[in-house]
Amino acid sequence: MHMKNYILIFSIMFASLTTNACKNCGCRADKKSKSEHKHENDSQSHANIDLTESTVYWKGAKLTGSHEGTIDILSAHLHFNDKVFEGGEIIIDMNSINCTDLSGDSKKNIEGHLKDEDFFFSEEYPTSKLVMRKVKKIDINTYEIEGDMTIRGITNLIKFKSIITNGKANAKLKIDRTKYGVKYASKSFIKNIGDKMIYDEFDLEVNLTYTL
Repeated sequence: MHMKNYILIFSIMFASLTTNACKNCGCRADKKSKSEHKHENDSQSHANIDLTESTVYWKGAKLTGSHEGTIDILSAHLHFNDKVFEGGEIIIDMNSINCTDLSGDSKKNIEGHLKDEDFFFSEEYPTSKLVMRKVKKIDINTYEIEGDMTIRGITNLIKFKSIITNGKANAKLKIDRTKYGVKYASKSFIKNIGDKMIYDEFDLEVNLTYTL
């Protein structure tokens, strides 16, 4: 086969891979990038996510109380078609777990515990990921979303609703930690645990600021 034919085949393969990556939300906005990607069809775009104005709040509860805080977004990507949301991806920095209702040694201790092997084992699994794959618009600004949530290297289907409008996206999720191998102080797995029990589900609230 002539060298020209090899070059032509390679060019076609590269173009195909690039196109598929774009369709599958392969590109992302991060803290160092404020550029917006436009498809060849101007009606389709990847939104520019402002991560300095975007937040993830968490809250976990136990029998005797609760704790809450924030966690950083490493990168995020939203895909729109004619300004209608179609999918996206959010990657979370598990080493950034921050407890906001405690201070001093108590704050340091709970943050360290959440990052260790009993919970999210951030040394081994430094990121968690939400990929939004199936989207249904159910109201003018409200979407039903199905996607894959990956924590500690374990992926599960997740369903939730999101309000997306005027450069703001908000979603509230309930996560069953035991589905991701986090069984510490779970009544579902430890009998007679008493008041040391921690509920299996914890809450996440995601707020993204974006521009199209």
